[in-house]
Amino acid sequence: MTTPLLSTALLAGVLAGLALPAVAGSVDKGRSLYLNNCLVCHGMPPDQLSNPSVLAGTDAPANIRHAINSQVQMRHLAPLTDTDLANIATFLGKPSTTDADRTFDWGETAYPELLAPAKAKSAVYDGYYYRYYSTTNVYIGIKNGRLYFLDGNVPGEPLDLAPADYYLGQAEAAGF
Repeated sequence: MTTPLLSTALLAGVLAGLALPAVAGSVDKGRSLYLNNCLVCHGMPPDQLSNPSVLAGTDAPANIRHAINSQVQMRHLAPLTDTDLANIATFLGKPSTTDADRTFDWGETAYPELLAPAKAKSAVYDGYYYRYYSTTNVYIGIKNGRLYFLDGNVPGEPLDLAPADYYLGQAEAAGF
């Protein structure tokens, strides 16, 4: 059995040593792009899409680019970048979640011994979007684009792990 301080140090060390993944598609950025560029024609929820694979998020960036290039009424969207389209596709595939929740869900499967019980309810406090894990008495949260870990068994401030996007890439690579 590890001590709380050792658990915190172990998590920080393991998480800091992860390889940096490819840039992940962002539900949050995709939602914003969709609302600003697509909502007026496609509605909310996005139900006016002619290609079901776009709505399912399957190969969606390429499908969205094809629609922009082939539909006269969509050509004004040509300046959207491939990253923008990947973000929109991620949103279309996961419209009812957030990037933070995807990251937390991944963390619960990657570190079940620390983040238990799984599927804790997310909440907001003092600028943090966080989850509290009652079994282990730890918190994981995101504030100002950074991921934080707090072991409630050890006095101190939340541990700043890294940019949240770093872990979102891990979550996306794992299918979250």
